[in-house]
Amino acid sequence: MDGETTEANFEHTGENTSGFRKMFSLAPVYRFAQLAIGATKLRKVMSEEIFQVAEDERILDIGCGTADILENFPLSVDYIGFDPSEAYVASARSRLGHRAVFTTAGTANADELAQRDRTLTLAIGVLHHLDDDGVINALNLASSVLVENGRFVSIDPTIADGQHAIGRFLAKRDRGNHVRTPEQTSELVRRVFPDATIYVRHDLLRVPYSHVIVSVDLS
Repeated sequence: MDGETTEANFEHTGENTSGFRKMFSLAPVYRFAQLAIGATKLRKVMSEEIFQVAEDERILDIGCGTADILENFPLSVDYIGFDPSEAYVASARSRLGHRAVFTTAGTANADELAQRDRTLTLAIGVLHHLDDDGVINALNLASSVLVENGRFVSIDPTIADGQHAIGRFLAKRDRGNHVRTPEQTSELVRRVFPDATIYVRHDLLRVPYSHVIVSVDLS
């Protein structure tokens, strides 16, 4: 790991909020849209197959959004989530504040908040909202808080060979301005996590869609 202490901010974000995309800044609209495209199935698969969250997991969720994924985790997990959207964090707190810590990006140094002892760091739908420098900052943060045998997992939309035309269309119109190919994702991730596994899945949503998944196991 070559992570350094990194401020919990998203100063390198790249997001298109013009036109119809602006409405997704509203937490209820965002959550409804996620449900409509099959996010319930996605969260179940992520939790059980991709993240494989254990009951004693200590999690830092980078860019947690409305933190719906937490509802799929065991009640005993120690979860900290942060996000630049005050509206998303307020939604998460109102529903799940009794079992987790939520904060907006920039309000605290995230590695101090996590006490450098996280067993799992997550970035769900985050990296494609960040330019290359922002991705490296997020990965360095993930690296800096992980214990020696910890894990990092991210999942994002992608432009990939063999994907459905509808999936490619949707990915190119995502709010995030930095939807990358698996090869571009791999090049960035391996600067911080040289042994990362990067793979693509086309079956996680109700609609045709492709995701690039990054998995790092430091054990």
